[in-house]
Amino acid sequence: MLIAVMTSSSLYVITPVKDRQDKLRYLLNFAGISSHAYYFGIFLADMVLFTIPCSLIVTLAYAFKIDAFTNNAASILGTMITFGLGFIPFLYICSFLFKDVESAFKYVTLPLMMLYGLPYIFMIFLDDD
Repeated sequence: MLIAVMTSSSLYVITPVKDRQDKLRYLLNFAGISSHAYYFGIFLADMVLFTIPCSLIVTLAYAFKIDAFTNNAASILGTMITFGLGFIPFLYICSFLFKDVESAFKYVTLPLMMLYGLPYIFMIFLDDD
């Protein structure tokens, strides 16, 4: 599950880079659509796409009767949604570092893997057993 989250998280950096690469934002600005409306629109779309796997994770936890998830389903889903609210804009900021989609996806995935993996490494070393 962790690898799926790592890989899918880097997908949110692709849209702004691709739109900038294809000059779509220039076309939207020329048509009179502001940058704020553009980013708000892709943020809403990305949040909808982000809530689908979050809801699927909670649903599967109920299907497999995992007590750690089912006892706290609302707080876990809320935590996932809050994570998305903060993480997707962070990836939009990271998208300004890249000029093409391939390098954005390639170079964002590895740091995200390290970022997601660090808590597990600390838990292994700090475990008292």
